[in-house]
Amino acid sequence: MGRYISKERKQIALQMSLLNIKDPAIYRYTGISERSMRYLRKTYRETGEVVRTPICTGRPRIFLEACIERQPDILLTEMQDQLVLLRFQLQQFQERYVGEGLHGRR
Repeated sequence: MGRYISKERKQIALQMSLLNIKDPAIYRYTGISERSMRYLRKTYRETGEVVRTPICTGRPRIFLEACIERQPDILLTEMQDQLVLLRFQLQQFQERYVGEGLHGRR
């Protein structure tokens, strides 16, 4: 695993890249490798940000615990169906609010 790169340094490196400064020069000035720059640009194209932030934070198993508390006799297949539905809803939320609404893109 690589070393931590601060958000501020990533923003500076991205600005340099947008000014058509080549990756080897960016590496010399910022210490951010060419591979990290490719990933940084990809992240920026996909999210409009230089760092990825999760939509949901916390422990994933809380959802499953809540399902069992609400319905102790729930079947595993029913829990799987609820997880699929939740995943779909999270994707819809991400597409609507993270993908276009908050950043004004698309």
